[in-house]
This record gives sequence, C-alpha cells and structure tokens, in this order.
Amino acid sequence: MNNIHTYIQAIYERSGLIRADEVAKTAASPRRIIHHPLRFVWWIGICIVLSVVTGIVQPDRAQAQTAQLQVRGVTNYVHGLNLGWFSSTNDSGYGHDIGYDQWYNQCTYSSVTASNWIADIKRMHCNVARVWLFENFESLLFNVNNNGQVTGVDGIFLTNLDDLVKQADDQHVALYLTFFENGMAQFFDSTAGTNRAPLNHGYAVNFITNAVAMTNVVYNAMDLIVNRYKAGAVHEHTNAIFGIDLSNEGNAMLLTYTGSDGYVYKPTCDTTNHLRAWAQFAAASIHANWPGLQVTMSSWNTNYLSSSNNFYATIGGLGFDFYDFHIYATNYPVPAVPAFVGKPLLLGEYGPTLGATYYWTNTVAWKTNVAGFLGKAASQGWAGTLGWMYYEGDTGDNNQEGMVWLSGDAGNWKDPAYEILYYATNYLHWP
Repeated sequence: MNNIHTYIQAIYERSGLIRADEVAKTAASPRRIIHHPLRFVWWIGICIVLSVVTGIVQPDRAQAQTAQLQVRGVTNYVHGLNLGWFSSTNDSGYGHDIGYDQWYNQCTYSSVTASNWIADIKRMHCNVARVWLFENFESLLFNVNNNGQVTGVDGIFLTNLDDLVKQADDQHVALYLTFFENGMAQFFDSTAGTNRAPLNHGYAVNFITNAVAMTNVVYNAMDLIVNRYKAGAVHEHTNAIFGIDLSNEGNAMLLTYTGSDGYVYKPTCDTTNHLRAWAQFAAASIHANWPGLQVTMSSWNTNYLSSSNNFYATIGGLGFDFYDFHIYATNYPVPAVPAFVGKPLLLGEYGPTLGATYYWTNTVAWKTNVAGFLGKAASQGWAGTLGWMYYEGDTGDNNQEGMVWLSGDAGNWKDPAYEILYYATNYLHWP
C-alpha cells in the first residue's frame, strides 16, 4: 500500500494538478483510498491518464545514498546546489560578485544577499553550495611592473569572502570553492581576441604553462585562500569549507569553443601534460597547507571514465581526493562508478540539456529531470549531487537556469527547488 500511495502522490504532485495541502491530506490517510475499491480504481485511472498526458516517467529516487565525502567534519552524502556567483536583478555578478573586477572597478557583493541566499539553500535542506572565486581573474593582483605575475588578492575580496564563509558556517552549509574558469586564454595572450579588454596591468603570464607564473598564482592566491580558513588561522572556518575545485571544467582549457556570449575561446594550454602538471602542483601545495582538505578539478568529459588508460592519461593520478563531473541531458546518463577510479565521484553540475529551452522554462519537466539525476547518481554509487543552479540573474532569459524566480527573493522557488527539498526529506531523511 505504501508503494502504491507513494506513486499516486508523486504523479499528482509532479503533474502540477494537485496542491501541496491536498497531497498532505492524502498522505495523512491513504487508507481512505485503498479501503474504497471504487475510489481506488478511480485514483489508479487518473494516475495512468496523467502519466500519459504529462509524459512523466517516474525516476527511481529511492536508492541507497552512500556517504563518501567529508561535509562539515563528518562523512556524509552531498546534496546541494551551485550558487556560482552572487547576482542582482540586472547583473549576473560574474567576475565582480565578491570583489572588484579587472576592468570597470565594480563590486556587487551584498552581505544581506549572501545571508538570505545561503539561508534559502539551507531551507532546501542542502549541505553544500558551490561558489566561484576568481572567474575573469576577479580581484587578483598583478605585479605593478607589468610583468604579468600574480602577487596576491585584493583586500576587499578577502573581507567579503570572510563574510560569505561566516554566513555559510552560521547556516551549517559547507562551501565548495572553485578557483578559476577554464576560458583563461583571453587574459594570457594579446591575440586571443580583440573584443576582450586586457587586464589593468597588461596581459598575465600563462600560469598553466609557465613554471614561475604557476608557482606565483598557487602560492600568492590559491594557498592564500586555503591558509585563511584552515585550523589555527585567524579566520578559521574549517567546517565551512567543503573542498576546492581548481578550475571549473578544467578539461576545456585544451579546447577551442564558443561561449554562450558568442565569444570564441582559444585553448589555455596546448597539451594535457601542461594541464596535469599545473593541477598536480596546485593540489599538492593545497594539501601541504591544509592536510585533509578535499581537492579536485571538475570536468564535463565523462569519457574519461571509459577505461583505466583513458582515466589516468587525463584526470587520474594527480593527487585528487575525489572527481567532479558535470552532466547536462534530458535522460540523466550517469555512469556507474568504475572500480579503477578508486575515489568518490561527485555530480558537481547537472540539469537539462543546455539550450533545450523547454526543459528549463517548463519547470515541471525540469523538476522531473532533477528527480532523475538525484536517483540515478545514488543508484550508480556516486557521492552526491550539486544542481545547477540557485540563481542566474540573467534578465535576458528570465533567470532561465535559476531555481528561484528573477526577483531573487529567498523562498520564491521554482518547481525543481521543491524537488531538492523533497529528496532530502523523503530519501535522505534529513529533518
């Protein structure tokens, strides 16, 4: 009876044709359906019709979740969202959401917004939020002699990041810090594109391929952040830091690709060896400064998992503590965890196929997509999931990729946000 009732409730709830209070009433007394044959048959008929009409195929969410990663000091299953960058209604905040950008001297960070959004993510019963730091080289300081070497991080950025970390700690949420975005060639090479303004201090030296620049960016920027929050530091917040992603989808540094803005990004480095050397050096330095801190470099290429040889020729064997893959599809193709990986796999981003407008704008379909990914990741042995994304802040597409509406009001959720909460309370059994 419980399985039948769960199916009925799910069909009605996910169809958008029954209110939450009605679902609650049904849940409170399911026997009023089962013990009345005619009513029971009527309910089953309605469910079949709704399944056909709405095209809903119920994914199996009730899978055993395996706790594999450290979240706030304990081994737990990761259930969270990408916060990405702090946005306002008229500005995505990309490149200037925590500190100042490299061009227009603007910073849109708001402590009130940070507090409200972190609290809202916690209301969805998430335990991890992924945040980007140095996208577009946000707030990085460069040598005043114009030699393109990273010398530190701007003080305003550090002050605001302190506030953000404290907000997360107060809400019992752990932050997954992503240092860089993959499209960095525009900042390293004056020929990379004429429509990209150079840094205030000229073009930076490529710290992925240049050994001196690599040492400077790791020691003066990345380690600076790590040392700021480790045990014994003045700003210690060890439970507030889930881990480090060296670069968002770092595998794309090897590619030429066109961004959503139409800009053609050139490769940041020309060989896999360059990328592996930088990632291995950065991971080792971070571990030396904060032993036990979880470090990885995310990727969207799940083909790396196709064979042991492919895995260890690309992203494996670099001293990472887990591997973070991003998947966007309408059929949640999450592969099983191969035995040769030897470390937990995290689904660090997921959602409908990018560009498939129907699945983003039809929030009921998006909700089904979220449910599918949540269930599939658990059944395939992954260590957790981080949905894309909490709030996009793009007025051009009505915050299409955000799980809250364009107003940005905390609690003003779209359907997929309710699925995030539903999964935590019904399958993770978190209060």
